[in-house]
Amino acid sequence: MLSSHPKNVYLAERAVIGPLNAWIGRLFDREHRNETIRRLAEAGSEASGVDDSRLRQAKKKLADAETRMRRLQLSIEAGVEPAAVADALNRALEEREAARADLDRVPTTNVLTEKKIAEIVDELGNVAELLNSADPSELAALYAALRLEMVYNAAAKIVGVSIRPTGRGSNRVRGGT
Repeated sequence: MLSSHPKNVYLAERAVIGPLNAWIGRLFDREHRNETIRRLAEAGSEASGVDDSRLRQAKKKLADAETRMRRLQLSIEAGVEPAAVADALNRALEEREAARADLDRVPTTNVLTEKKIAEIVDELGNVAELLNSADPSELAALYAALRLEMVYNAAAKIVGVSIRPTGRGSNRVRGGT
């Protein structure tokens, strides 16, 4: 296989960039727009790196402490001597403050919602046209973020393109040059 592959291949960038940008643009056309937006929102959520279990745990500790405090307050209102529950109430207050502090320390990111992504896409307009007129360094940054990879098949004279924006799986497109 390698013996039949040419050692050097000259492929003009302009032969690939237009069809590539058109393909990316089609991801945002009417037919594909909603699915693309849904996938972008999913990818952003997955890539955010926020540990949801840590956030849930901190929220649960806070809710538990507040529940204990309410029960102790209700017992006082029902006639229990305040001195009898003072230690338990103080512990519940300390646990609530510790839970609030834990909650404040959970890292958060600004993950875009599907609605916000849709607004941005609508504002952009024709994505393929924008890409074709974009600054080459900005296009390079976009292609890098998409983890775009192109492999030229000399025998078939086609370029296989794959993108892996979140590092899971890949989407492929093939087209002649």
